[in-house]
Amino acid sequence: MYAPSVPGPPSSLRLDLLGHVATFAALTFTGLLAGVPARWLLVGVAINAVASEVVQHWLLPDRSGDVTDLAADAVGIVLGWWAYRWWRLRERRMAERAVRERRRAHPADGA
Repeated sequence: MYAPSVPGPPSSLRLDLLGHVATFAALTFTGLLAGVPARWLLVGVAINAVASEVVQHWLLPDRSGDVTDLAADAVGIVLGWWAYRWWRLRERRMAERAVRERRRAHPADGA
């Protein structure tokens, strides 16, 4: 994101947007998984998204900030948060299922 130039041949397909989405989704998901409080992480990642575009626009001569890139970053942040929520719900359901199976296998006395 902060490289002086974009690697690879120029393309009108804007495949770099997939890179933006994937990068910010992975950063958000892994940060939440590591236990960083959601409020702080989401704000920090969003600030990084804005800062990267400002740095590219004002400080890197061969680059320019792009609102479309920023939108892709935001989509990545939302997808990362959603993936984390899905992961946690899945874990919770698996734990509840394991408890139910243990109770069935070893019923309490008198039950």
